[in-house]
Amino acid sequence: MEAVDLPVAYEADDRANHIMQLILLELRSSVELPLCVPIPTHVRLASKCRRFLAKPNSRDTIDDWAVALHMSRRAFIRLFRRRRE
Repeated sequence: MEAVDLPVAYEADDRANHIMQLILLELRSSVELPLCVPIPTHVRLASKCRRFLAKPNSRDTIDDWAVALHMSRRAFIRLFRRRRE
């Protein structure tokens, strides 16, 4: 939380530098955990989700997904929220 308010530019002997060095040290010693995302049981939505996880695209919108699955935006949102049906 301390790092949020630090200035972008700081001197090597500043408190800010020590905080940032500690963060970097902690990041290096952290363990990478696998992403755990429940995959829907709906066949087409599950397939689309797997393709997205294999190659994420942050520019895709809800409307893009709905069109790709040949459904309305509203139907897609309902389906995505259910995930297990």
